Amino acid sequence: MHLSEQDRTKYEKEIKNGDQTSLDQLRALFTKLQDQQAQEAIDKAKIALPSYMSTRLEELDQSGFTFSTLLKHLMEVVKEYSKLFDDAPNRKSVEELEKKAREIMDGYITEYQKTLTPGLGTTDEGAPQPGSQASQAG
Repeated sequence: MHLSEQDRTKYEKEIKNGDQTSLDQLRALFTKLQDQQAQEAIDKAKIALPSYMSTRLEELDQSGFTFSTLLKHLMEVVKEYSKLFDDAPNRKSVEELEKKAREIMDGYITEYQKTLTPGLGTTDEGAPQPGSQASQAG
């Protein structure tokens, strides 16, 4: 919802004249615009957060034994924050909640990635680790 140039000029003149009715109308219009912006942000966040989760999951090695636990945690974050979005008073609050939810998800993903170990007996570069069977042969 946007004010036309004509309406804005009209309201500016009425404000200068001190018309209380116009001030009340402007206050109501401003509140309506804020509510509309908040609802748009809520709707967007409720789509963006599950999408973010899906994108992050697609990037991961899903063979880890704790993957199902990770998935459960991420789904809980989406569910919890979807409810919190509904209670957010304005667009900025919704955006801050979405950012926090993403950070929490990233934390769970980082912890999951730590459980993924490279091939047994090798370092990250694929060289045998000291004390492994490959270095003991000989």
